[in-house]
Amino acid sequence: SPRRIVRKCAVNEWFFNRLMPGLLHVHPFAYNRPDECHWLNLPAFYFPPAMVIPSVKAWMDEQPDSYDEEAYRTYRLALQVLEWQRPAASHWVLKSPLHLWALDACMNAVPEASFIQTHRRLDEVLPSFSSLAGMLTGIFVDGLEPQSVGSGTLAFTREIFRRSRAARAKTDPARILDIRYSDLVADPIAAVRGIYDRFGYDFTPEFERRLQTFLGERKNVRPSAHRYSLEQFGLDRDAVLEEFEDYHTTYGLV
Repeated sequence: SPRRIVRKCAVNEWFFNRLMPGLLHVHPFAYNRPDECHWLNLPAFYFPPAMVIPSVKAWMDEQPDSYDEEAYRTYRLALQVLEWQRPAASHWVLKSPLHLWALDACMNAVPEASFIQTHRRLDEVLPSFSSLAGMLTGIFVDGLEPQSVGSGTLAFTREIFRRSRAARAKTDPARILDIRYSDLVADPIAAVRGIYDRFGYDFTPEFERRLQTFLGERKNVRPSAHRYSLEQFGLDRDAVLEEFEDYHTTYGLV
C-alpha cells in the first residue's frame, strides 16, 4: 500500500543517516521530498559514479554497448508508472547530472523530453563530487583513500564530458538549453522564466508566486557545513583549469 511504501522510505532515510552521518551535509534529502531521478535506474543495477571503485569500473567496462539503452528503458518504464499513479498537470521536472553519462540513451528513451544543462567551474565541481562519491562508495569498501577518489572522479568527469559531447553533436540543438550555474543562483526566477520561454511552457503569475514562496522558505534554511577542497582529494587546481580550459571558455565560466 502507499502508506507502507512511505514507511519504508522513512526507514531507509533513517538507515542512511545512521550509516553515513555526514550525508545530509553533502546532499540534503528527505523521504517525503523530491530527489534526483537517477534512482529510477537502480533496478537495472546502473549507477555510473560507483566506477570510482576499480572493481565496479571493471565490471561496467565488461557490459555490452546495449547496457545504457537497457537501463534507460527501465528508467522510462518507471516514469510511466509514476505518471499512471499521479498524472502531471503539464509536465514532469526531473534532475540528475548523471544523465550526461548516457545522454544519447536518455534522449532515445524519452524522445519527448527537453534538457537543461547547467555549467559550473570544474575546480568547484570536482571536490564536491569527490566528497559525495567518497562518502557513498566508502561504505562498500575498506580503506578508501581520498586520493583514489579524486583520481577516480577526475577520470569519470573526463569520460562524461567525452560521452555527453558526442551525444549532443548528434541531437537536435533545440532540445537542449545551457545555463550557467552562477546565473541560476543569482536570479532563479529569471532562469526558470527563460526555461519556460524556451520550451513553450506557461509561466503564470501563480507559478511565479509559488517560486517566490519556495525561495523565501529556503532563505531561512541554514547552509550545511560541507567543506572540501581539490587538495583534499589529491587534485591540482591549475591542472584542472588547464585541462578543462576549453569548457570554461565555451560557457563563460571565468
